[in-house]
Amino acid sequence: MDLILWRHAEAVLEREGLPDLDRSLTSKGERQAKRMAEWLNHRLAHSTRVIVSPARRCQQTAKALDRTRAIQEGAVPYAADKAFAPDDPYAVHAALRAGLDQGAPWAAEAAVPLLAGLSVAPLEKANTVPSQSASIAIAKAIAERPSAPLVAGMKAAVAAVRHAGLKKKLARFLTVAERRLFEHDDFLLELDPGATIPKALAGTVTRALEALFLRASPLPFDVWMARILGNKTARERAAGLVWQSDCGAAFVPVRKGAHWVFMGSDGTPRAPAQGTVALWHPLQQSADASAWRAWVLEHRVQQPFNQLFRETYSSKSVASLLAPELDVKTLLGLARSQGWVLRDERLVRRLGPFRVELDVGRVFPGAKGTTRCFSIHLFRGAERKSLDLAAEDPELVSECLRAVDLLVGVSAFALDPARSAETHSARERRAVLTRMFGLSSESEGPFVDGHHVRAGNLSISIATGRVSRDGEEVEIPTVASGVTVIPYPDDVLYGIVVALNALCRA
Repeated sequence: MDLILWRHAEAVLEREGLPDLDRSLTSKGERQAKRMAEWLNHRLAHSTRVIVSPARRCQQTAKALDRTRAIQEGAVPYAADKAFAPDDPYAVHAALRAGLDQGAPWAAEAAVPLLAGLSVAPLEKANTVPSQSASIAIAKAIAERPSAPLVAGMKAAVAAVRHAGLKKKLARFLTVAERRLFEHDDFLLELDPGATIPKALAGTVTRALEALFLRASPLPFDVWMARILGNKTARERAAGLVWQSDCGAAFVPVRKGAHWVFMGSDGTPRAPAQGTVALWHPLQQSADASAWRAWVLEHRVQQPFNQLFRETYSSKSVASLLAPELDVKTLLGLARSQGWVLRDERLVRRLGPFRVELDVGRVFPGAKGTTRCFSIHLFRGAERKSLDLAAEDPELVSECLRAVDLLVGVSAFALDPARSAETHSARERRAVLTRMFGLSSESEGPFVDGHHVRAGNLSISIATGRVSRDGEEVEIPTVASGVTVIPYPDDVLYGIVVALNALCRA
C-alpha cells in the first residue's frame, strides 16, 4: 500500500476574528492545487481513497483533485464502475450525511456535481457509469437531508442518466427527497423571498402549501407576508387560495400595485390580519363554504390544489375505510409513492404532528392477492399511545383520514372498478359539477344519477370521464369557445366539463 501525504496549498494568513478552520486558499494556492491535482490524477489508482481534514483550505485543495471531473474530461482513463473501491461508497454516504447534518458548505457544494459525474459515462451514448454504488450512496444522502437546491440539482442529474436500472433507483430516492422536502414543517418558512425557485421545484411548493393544512399552529402574519406572499413562486399559488386570519375572517390576497388587499367572498376588503394566518379549511366553524365555492366558480379561479371542494372526514369515517378489500400489489405500490413505510405489517406515515399507522395484515414487497385495512391509529410524534380521534383537532384528523382514503380507495378500486365512484376524487368532482351546472334530477338538462351524469341518452362517468350511449363509448365533438376553467387541477373533471359545455351548446 502506498501512502501519499498532500499538504494544503497556500492559504490566507491567520488574523483576528478568522477561525483557523475557516482560512481559505489564496489565488496562488488555487493554482498550486490545480497543478498538483493534474499531476496526481495521471498517477493515482482508481481505488485510491482520499481522506481530507475539515479545514476549508484542505477541502479546497482536495477539491482540485476532483477525479470525477478528470474522468469526464478524459484526463483519467474511464472504466465502468471503477471510480471507487467497493467499500468507498459507504464512506461517501457517511461523509456527505455528516456534512449535510452539520450544514457544511462543502457537502452541499459537492453532492450534486459528484452525482452528475458518477452517474453518466463520459463516452457518448454509453449506458455504463463510473460508479453505480457511489451514485446511489450520494442520492441516499440527499434524500435523507434534502434542501431546495439539492433536490433541484438532483432532479437535473437524474434526468441525464442513461443507465436504465440506475435511473430507476435514483428516481426513487428523488421521490423520497421531494416528499421529505415539502413535508418539512419549515420548508416554506425557509424560502428566500428574493430567490427564484427552480421550475423543477414549483410542484414541490404547491405540495408544501397544501401541507399547511397539517401545520399544528398558524403562521405569524409578518412571516406569512414575507415568506409566502414575498416569494414569487409561492405567491403565484397562494393568491388563488383562501386564508383565515386569527379574528376568523376568511379572505383571498389580491395584489394592487405594490400593495396587497385582502378580499372577502362578497368582494369587500377585509381588515389586514395582524396576528396569525392559516390556510382556510372547509371544517372551520366560521367558514362560509358555499359563498367561497360560488366565488371560485364566478371568478374562474383554478386553485393549485382542491381546497374549496375538499372532502372532509371525522372519526366516524374510520368504519368506511376499514370495510373494502384491497389489492395488495396496488396498495404497496401506491403506499411507496405516497410516502408510507411498511413496518411489521403496518403502513406508517408522518403527517404534520401525527404519525398514522395502518394495520394491513401479512403483506410484503412482491406479495399478491388481497388484504384489508384492519385498524387505523394516530399517534402524536414518537408517542406509542394512540390518540382518541374524536378529541383531536378535527381539521388535522380530517386531513390524516383523507390521506388514508387516497390509499385505500384506489387499492379497493383495483379490485372493484364499481367503487371508483365512491373515491374521494369522484365525490369531489360530483360536488363541483353539481354547483357548476346545477345538476339535479329535476332539471331539464344534464343531471347526476348515482355514479354518472346523464344528458339525454348519453352517460358520463364521474370516475373516469368516459362518455357512452347504451354502454358503447362515444366521442363528443367539441368546439373551442373561450377558456374552460375548473376550480382545481383534475384531467378527468376537465374532460367532463368540456363535454357538458359541448352538450349544453348543442
